[in-house]
Amino acid sequence: MEFDHSAFLDAEVLLAPRTPTANLYHYTNADAAIFGILKSGQLRMSPFESTNDLWESKPGHPTIQAHEDDIAVDPGVDLWESIDREIRLRVKVACFTQEWSLPDHVGDQHAFAGWNHLSAWAHYGNAHAGVCLRFDRAKLINALAQSADLASATFHGPVVYRASGWGSVGEALDIGQIREFGLDAVAARYIEKHHRGLLFEKHRDWENESEYRLIGLHQSRLPVELDIREALTGLILGERFPDNRLPALHEVLALHPGLPVYRSYFHNRHPHIAEQPAETERLATGPWGAARREGSLADRAAMLRSAELEAEKLRAEGLEATAHLARTIRDDVDKLPSVSGFVDGVSLRALSSARAVPTAYRRRAPGVVGERVHFETGQMLIARDARVSESAHPPELIAAAALQLLDGDIVRLHAMVDIEDLSSSPNHITELWRASSEVDLLSGESKWSELASGLRAAVVAATAVLDAARNA
Repeated sequence: MEFDHSAFLDAEVLLAPRTPTANLYHYTNADAAIFGILKSGQLRMSPFESTNDLWESKPGHPTIQAHEDDIAVDPGVDLWESIDREIRLRVKVACFTQEWSLPDHVGDQHAFAGWNHLSAWAHYGNAHAGVCLRFDRAKLINALAQSADLASATFHGPVVYRASGWGSVGEALDIGQIREFGLDAVAARYIEKHHRGLLFEKHRDWENESEYRLIGLHQSRLPVELDIREALTGLILGERFPDNRLPALHEVLALHPGLPVYRSYFHNRHPHIAEQPAETERLATGPWGAARREGSLADRAAMLRSAELEAEKLRAEGLEATAHLARTIRDDVDKLPSVSGFVDGVSLRALSSARAVPTAYRRRAPGVVGERVHFETGQMLIARDARVSESAHPPELIAAAALQLLDGDIVRLHAMVDIEDLSSSPNHITELWRASSEVDLLSGESKWSELASGLRAAVVAATAVLDAARNA
């Protein structure tokens, strides 16, 4: 008979003695963990009616008894409903998963780990995209005992799983006591005496959850928040925890310094957890690196705002200071067709563009380290074969000129001519001529006159190249 290794390992786990650890675990979705529990440092204890077992979330009707003095009182269904409200709405519950350690000889040491409950990940941990929080059991119980909101009565303990619900309702309620002490006081005492059967029993179908509960009584029908900051000892992210939540998680973890964070994963149907690397700010992890400017976000945003306002002021002043020279450059480029010798069948288009400025010299964004260009503008002329459809990507001759105003009223002038082949990707550019010059603003007109002469000659020479290309 073939040895069944899987059955052996399964029996080894199931038959081994188990020892409860000091940990409790709570599964939830990513947003509830980050924006609720971790941000506030509090865990919500919800009304008992929110539990998922119909045994306990549906009304229970204890027996009603009365002395002869109260026999004339007919409580009717209203009494049962009122008692049920007192129990299911005023009882607050927080649910956790227990953890069990196994002897060293057992191969699967994680079999009963608190973070290793597939059904809990599926039901409460958003299908492995959520979070499992680890707590110190003793500190959690202490937090429950110290809660001012739950000062009237608190209980805690493991859930017992039953095949039958008979016997969990408790003793009869006495109408005389209700009339004497009030329904709320009688209900509170009833819970105190019978809390094990009422609050710590579930149907055996839920046994795999290995649940542990914290219970408190509160007069409000609203949930109660339990301070868990001292009890929280770790965080396990589901295997499918979304990467887009890591920055928010990183930020909220600053409220819990030193809290270990793990990521769960499965390999060959076996669960593992590994320490989650410390999430560095994504703004500083890309090729752009950390900000060169020091200071807080508010400080750096203020610096950027100031730089942009200063740049806009310089641009407006530059626009005014170079208006005449810029108009001369624009007019000279627009007149190039009259001296170029273009033949019929050539389409011409003039555009405002600073293309003549080499990429290394172009104006940087405001505040960026480097040469400060106050203002730049230019004009560009495009000539192409009009006999060919533009969709066929015929070659284009481009003649362009531009000016840049720098610190100290220095003007830099640029002029260039190239042929651009649009049929390839990326476009292939053949530069035929280029000239640049830096002079003071007062000398800009005369220097441009020299560059304009060279530009006209270069366009005439380039016309022959374009004709050869379009006739090829």
